[in-house]
Amino acid sequence: MARDLDDRETLDLIPQPKKRGRPKTGSAMTNAERQRKFRSEKIVTVTIKKDDIEALQSLVANPNPILKLDQETLKRIKEAVFGAVARTEKQRR
Repeated sequence: MARDLDDRETLDLIPQPKKRGRPKTGSAMTNAERQRKFRSEKIVTVTIKKDDIEALQSLVANPNPILKLDQETLKRIKEAVFGAVARTEKQRR
């Protein structure tokens, strides 16, 4: 007969050694789940109306000099936004 788990007063006849390491919580993620979470936190989704695309293109083509954006950053923004627009238009056709 085993001892009741809630009984803290009765001593064990054969003492059990403590387990090593951190106790398990039961909510550990696999490596794939951790990677998926990491990647999803890096992505930002933005919805732009078709009417605003031309204004956005104009703003990116003529950036405000006060902002001091380098050309590489502007190039990445153009590719991300307008490349996605072009791919969406292709898919609709």
